[in-house]
Amino acid sequence: MEIIIRYLSILIIILFAGCGSSGENSAEGNAPRQPCGLAGTINLCVIEHNGISRSYLIYVPENYSGQEPVPLLFNFHGWGSNATDQHFYANFRNLADGNDQFVLVVPEGTLLDGKTHWAVGSWTIDSTADDIGFVKTLIDVVSSDYLIDATRVYATGMSNGGYMSYHLACNLSHRIAAIASVTGSMSFETFDGCQPAQPTSVLQIHGTADSVVPINGDTWTKPIDDVIDYWVTYNGCDIEPVITAVPDINED
Repeated sequence: MEIIIRYLSILIIILFAGCGSSGENSAEGNAPRQPCGLAGTINLCVIEHNGISRSYLIYVPENYSGQEPVPLLFNFHGWGSNATDQHFYANFRNLADGNDQFVLVVPEGTLLDGKTHWAVGSWTIDSTADDIGFVKTLIDVVSSDYLIDATRVYATGMSNGGYMSYHLACNLSHRIAAIASVTGSMSFETFDGCQPAQPTSVLQIHGTADSVVPINGDTWTKPIDDVIDYWVTYNGCDIEPVITAVPDINED
């Protein structure tokens, strides 16, 4: 089912696939290691991937017991931003500490022409970063440190981070259950090469007047309608959207 909610200039599209992802609960072959940081605190962690030091922030719920598997949420920053800014900008800590606890990971991109980025093709086409492999490694590492439910690993992100979320849905869907893109889309490279292993739930949030990532696309980015049509078809959703008008309670 597809739900489209128009509110002011915001277009929110939700697609439910009804299928989870699969994968292992722990990293095979990893030697025992101490978890990075303590529960209830924001921890900066560094791992080696492809000979490069890659950093990420991790937040573990303050009441995490390690007795029951919990979900894992990746939160990706935008182009030129960083993990710290994204962590506080999209602050998921209260949600992570709530009844539905989850471990939060905010990775940091590498530099391309002096800007942090996620390698998704298009304007990042010259990147040599193995960001898909980096995320796969992070899933393994975090799953070895904490009891993670491998069927509930999610990705979200802002702008370039939204592109990265779609990139994961196309290239790592056997490890990713669902994604949410905020002001992101799919590059032509991601779209044309998309080969998901299974249906993946998708949430798209986009401004109709967005001039940075145009909702109708550009020479470097796919139109949002094309992106949604792809996932509607692949996920086997109803092609007729349910449109709900939401009142303008802010009057702005």
